[in-house]
Amino acid sequence: GEAVGFALQLRDLNRAFKHMNGRLFPFGWLKFLWYKRRIPSTRVLTLGVKPEHRKKGIDAMLIIQLHIEAGKLGCPRGECSWILEDNFAMRHGIERIGGYVYKTYRVYQKPIAAGQ
Repeated sequence: GEAVGFALQLRDLNRAFKHMNGRLFPFGWLKFLWYKRRIPSTRVLTLGVKPEHRKKGIDAMLIIQLHIEAGKLGCPRGECSWILEDNFAMRHGIERIGGYVYKTYRVYQKPIAAGQ
């Protein structure tokens, strides 16, 4: 009776937006409506499991359920994007069910000294 995790998945609308060439008018909105019907993939925007319930396979079950629901909508592919390369727990869960890394995201930082 307790929620231990969550996930949010949407169709990959970027695939329809690219056909608009950055223009909404005069025909960009029509192109968007036309191409959004043919989007074959989804994006997992966020997924989380409470710390005390991690390493139990709940993340994998959430991803599998997302894949099942996407399949019902006619989207056979999905992407779990924006996962940093050092987020080993998340990457391991995805790789455990057959996912693979096709892009690498890195965050670089440099301290800025005051007064410069």
